[in-house]
Amino acid sequence: MSADGGVCRQPDDHRRPAADLRAIHDDRRRTARSDAFDTWTNPFASPRWAAIAPGYAHLVLVPPPHCGAAPQPYEAAVRLASQHGLTLNAGVIARGDVGAQRRYCADLDARIDAARLDVDTLYVVSKPGGTAPTDAAGDRVMCGRVDTVWICTAPEARALARRRAARSVAP
Repeated sequence: MSADGGVCRQPDDHRRPAADLRAIHDDRRRTARSDAFDTWTNPFASPRWAAIAPGYAHLVLVPPPHCGAAPQPYEAAVRLASQHGLTLNAGVIARGDVGAQRRYCADLDARIDAARLDVDTLYVVSKPGGTAPTDAAGDRVMCGRVDTVWICTAPEARALARRRAARSVAP
């Protein structure tokens, strides 16, 4: 915003019409100071996550935002992962390697399609049968729901997760 009340002019060309940015500035100022600006729905709010998450080392969104429409909001997944010391397969980078991203997305798709799940990983999926491993995976995959969030994991991960969670709360 300029000193003359928001009207910006080209310093060397007074023949061009001025651009009035006041409406844009007022809108941004109003929305950035609104209570709604800092409010978002956290699908991982259930107290059950405090018992589930510590048993895993990784949280995987299937697909992550750079591969397609993520099953849950990115910010909520970041918060859950950071609260429990998990890695997350999503992030924001500048000038990333698009080829590497495409290879990762293709590899993740192939692993999910083949039901090759890592035992130390909790997979957040859209819904069973959608981007999640399907019934064709048989007993190689366990899926369930915590509130509105669908998750899948390898069956042997359950016992491993329980042991890890027990260690994380032991004195």
